[in-house]
Amino acid sequence: MTDHSIQGMLERFAIRETIEAYSNCVNRRDWENLARVFTSDGAWIVRSPGMDLDIAGAANIANTIAEALKHAELFVQFPSAVSVVVTGDTATATSVINEVLSFGGTRKFLYGHYDDKLVKEDGRWKFRERRFRCFYQADEPLPGQVVPVAID
Repeated sequence: MTDHSIQGMLERFAIRETIEAYSNCVNRRDWENLARVFTSDGAWIVRSPGMDLDIAGAANIANTIAEALKHAELFVQFPSAVSVVVTGDTATATSVINEVLSFGGTRKFLYGHYDDKLVKEDGRWKFRERRFRCFYQADEPLPGQVVPVAID
C-alpha cells in the first residue's frame, strides 16, 4: 500500500529526484556526480542488444558509462512512468527510459525500463542496484543535424 502521508510523499519525491539526477548526470556527462547516486558497492546491470553488463562499484559504474559514451555525438535520456515503493530506509522503483543517441552518424532510438533497488544513506537515496532491460531499439535516419553543445 502506498504511504500517502506527507513523509511518504517526500520520500517518493526524493527517490524520483535520484532517478532524474542519474539521467541528468549521464546527459551532461557529469561522471563525478553520477558516481554519487550509487552506493559505493552499487551495481549497474544492463541487458540490451549488443550490451550485457554487470558492473559493481559506484566509480566503476561511472567510468564504464563514461567510456561507453566517449565517442557519442549525441546522447539524451528521458526517464518517465516512475513508480516507487518505500519500505523504511529501502525502496524499489521502476521507470521507463527513452534514449536518443548518435555514434559516427549512426542514430539509435532505445526504449527500456529500469528496475531499481535503493537505500537511504546519510539522509540521501542512492541506487544499490539499477537493472536496465531494453525492449525496443531502432537504427533510423534522424532528420536534422546534431548541434554541438558545450557542457559547462
